[in-house]
Amino acid sequence: MSVASDTGSSHADGVTSNSQPTVTGTAEAGSTVTVYVDGSAVGTATANGSGAWSYNLSSSLADGSHSIRATATDAAGNVSGQSTGDNLVVDTAAPSAPSGLALSVASDTGSSHADGVTSNNQPTVTGTAEAGSTVTVYVDGRAVGTTTANGSGAWSYNLSSSLADGNHSIKATATDAAGNISGQSTADNIVVDTAAPSAPSGLALSVASDTGSSHTDGVTSNNQPTVTGTAEAGSTVTVYVDGRAVGTTTANGSGAWSYNLSSSLADGNHSIKATATDAAGNISGQSTADNISVDTAAPQVQSFTATSTLSTSASTVSYQVVFTKPVVSFTADNLIVVAGGSSHGAVSGITQINATTYVIQLAGVGGDGALSVAIKNGTVSDTAGNLLTGAITVPSYQVFTPVVTTSTVTPITVTTTPTFTNTIQLPPITPNIVLAAVSGNPVITTNGGNTVTTTNTITTGTTSNTGFGSNTVTPTFGTLGNTNGASPTFISNTAVNPTIALQVNPDLGVRPLVSGQSFSITLPPATIITREATANLSITATQSNGQPLPAWLKFDPTTGKFTGQAPAGWNKPISVDIRVQDKSGHHGNSHIQLNFGQSRTNGGATGMAATGKLALNKQFESHGHKHFLERIQALLEGDAQV
Repeated sequence: MSVASDTGSSHADGVTSNSQPTVTGTAEAGSTVTVYVDGSAVGTATANGSGAWSYNLSSSLADGSHSIRATATDAAGNVSGQSTGDNLVVDTAAPSAPSGLALSVASDTGSSHADGVTSNNQPTVTGTAEAGSTVTVYVDGRAVGTTTANGSGAWSYNLSSSLADGNHSIKATATDAAGNISGQSTADNIVVDTAAPSAPSGLALSVASDTGSSHTDGVTSNNQPTVTGTAEAGSTVTVYVDGRAVGTTTANGSGAWSYNLSSSLADGNHSIKATATDAAGNISGQSTADNISVDTAAPQVQSFTATSTLSTSASTVSYQVVFTKPVVSFTADNLIVVAGGSSHGAVSGITQINATTYVIQLAGVGGDGALSVAIKNGTVSDTAGNLLTGAITVPSYQVFTPVVTTSTVTPITVTTTPTFTNTIQLPPITPNIVLAAVSGNPVITTNGGNTVTTTNTITTGTTSNTGFGSNTVTPTFGTLGNTNGASPTFISNTAVNPTIALQVNPDLGVRPLVSGQSFSITLPPATIITREATANLSITATQSNGQPLPAWLKFDPTTGKFTGQAPAGWNKPISVDIRVQDKSGHHGNSHIQLNFGQSRTNGGATGMAATGKLALNKQFESHGHKHFLERIQALLEGDAQV
């Protein structure tokens, strides 16, 4: 066939879409050439002086294979044999359009390799077409290159230029060997995305996972919590715990995501981060860490101690409770008062001393019987929500009502009215008699047949006129004031509760003591509560009537100790006020009462003088001073009635 007639990608393959092609060849110069198609003569042509000839078929050939031959007849009429057949193929039908256009698996990056979303801006396109056909690839309507379908019809084409981020339409046509061109294929719509998404944000434990008093503090007793956050919609979120990837989840259409940890976390602090991978496979940077604390250990009571004497008639008592770890909002609502007999009282306040220590105050204490407190079940927990566990032993106060003894003295009728001066001359008496008189032992006097029992009393810290003279009893008292340095045990710091400037336990109750025996009493813990860790406090102790302490009673403000030894026979209570003042002028008072009795080994109140001695009234009588004894008795009765 002529070059022009042999259409298609090759002009020498004998495949044409021209059904009336021109046949060419060579023969004897000037001879007549007869052309045969499929054995039938279809026409003649004359070879030129060079022997070249051509014949254009006058009738259309059907699509398919055809055999073309020729003979030559010279001027003498001699006819040659037929030429070798020229087999040609007439193909006038266009091939089918290419199909199955898509990005190659390697080019279609991201979580899916078939979604047409890629971070590769020079992807490879694949498809199928007529075997051997030439495939022309179009991007956004513009031909960008060609490739050839193999014997199975498969083809691929790698774009030679980078595509901009965004949506693109890819199509293709197929051109067969005869040059017939198919229609365009169905478009393969792809998305090129080379930009990484933003890092996930708002990482936190889910409300249900963040246990305890707060659902937003990141402290939890759940060691397999659920983590939540936001990320690019549809992106794959990878969760990291302490730098290690632990799992993935997918952000929904709004960007919200959640992931429940599949393995238990150890108690302690943990850092949770996340990355987002978009559909194109672009990976974000890591998110800001969400720092959480896992705490599965339940709090327990380390100690529960009474801060006052367990046997007491005081109207207020207190306890100190120490937990093994901080708890949340320990208040009076967490306690119940346990009362036995007729005892009663109420929780009047709870003061937090530090992160784990509290002082519980009970007021309105009275009656007789055991009195204590108990922590209500299921009401105390730590920050993570772990409830208080373990056995709790609370010491009970034995509350009693103080007994007030009233002595009835029968009046003595004095028949004569003595005249007294400011000075009374005592008759000579044995020194032991004086000791017996001031010892506090009862003195028996007899007057007019009536027996009267009286008790001589020394008033501590005051000057008394006893009738024996003016201001004859003047004890020597000491006033002790001090500024403490480091905090002793009876001073607690309230740095955790700076609203408390200075708090002083107002009533430390009654302390029973024995006269003639040494003693040491230490102020209980939390007697003084101050917000300054090393506050300068002035702590002084005086008698409640304003007088100094007796010389035999000492108070050391650096240790909070009262020490001393009351004289034998001392039976008058000492009422002591403790005044506390800090350097800012805040002040408060506490009170303690020391009750003294006599040891049986020293002799009870028998009305007898010292061993081997007569009673004082008998000694006066034996010395002939009965009238003087009557004057003394009348004077004492006058004092008693004042």
